Amino acid sequence: MQNMVTRLFNPEEALDRLGNDTALLKHLVLTFQGDFTRQRDALEDAIGSGSLPQLKKELHGLKGSSAAVGAAVIAENIRDLEQRIAAGSAGWSEAVATSRHVLQQLQAVQKEFGTWMQSAEC
Repeated sequence: MQNMVTRLFNPEEALDRLGNDTALLKHLVLTFQGDFTRQRDALEDAIGSGSLPQLKKELHGLKGSSAAVGAAVIAENIRDLEQRIAAGSAGWSEAVATSRHVLQQLQAVQKEFGTWMQSAEC
């Protein structure tokens, strides 16, 4: 039976992209975690502003940093939203709903980072 729980953080994929450099991935994860509050607050501020360009800017930055640390599911959700916005098939309400979902995922991925950091060897 297939595991029905989707991992938000895929350290194996990230390590593969980083030449199996565990120390580098730990550094990237720590940097991401250190910037978490600012990213979360910026995304919440963008939602509160009602500005789609500001929301797109914050989401775009999160997409890149999420992909860099192996949180591909979050990056893919943002990429899909960006594509729908660009195609005109997603408006403000969908952008806000997806952004709130991304905020929940960002909170959840912190736990996955913590578990991996405790078990990872350098």
